[in-house]
Amino acid sequence: MTSVDWWILVVFGVILVTSELLVTAFVLMWFGFGFVLSGVISYFSPSLNWGIQVLIAAIIGGISLYFGRRYCVPNDNEVNPQIYTFEGGLGELVIREDNGHTLVSVRCRGTYWSVANPQILHEHPELVHGSGVSVEKIIDNKAVIKPL
Repeated sequence: MTSVDWWILVVFGVILVTSELLVTAFVLMWFGFGFVLSGVISYFSPSLNWGIQVLIAAIIGGISLYFGRRYCVPNDNEVNPQIYTFEGGLGELVIREDNGHTLVSVRCRGTYWSVANPQILHEHPELVHGSGVSVEKIIDNKAVIKPL
């Protein structure tokens, strides 16, 4: 069997590391390091089979990916933070009928919001179209209201 020249492994590893700039997943970089180290090992032991060279690169890349990614990527990287820019205020209740369905919304600070708790109309019969309400908070783009 033949072996791959050490410098080809090093160049391929450097290409993988630099391609991480385009991918930004912190995966290719670790396997690039594996190929660079495999090239260094092949420099000192040029009779290694190409399969062994690739296996060394894959093992080093996999181990460094497993351990190194913990330190380079934060654990909450995939979590989208909640942005609370609206904290509530006074609003006006808007009740309309559409094809036999009652649509409940509230106008607060120039914006119409769907109501997250429309059952409040049954609990408080004094709430009618145009009533003043207090918007307590916004959850999933819907307003939680209570009577004034």
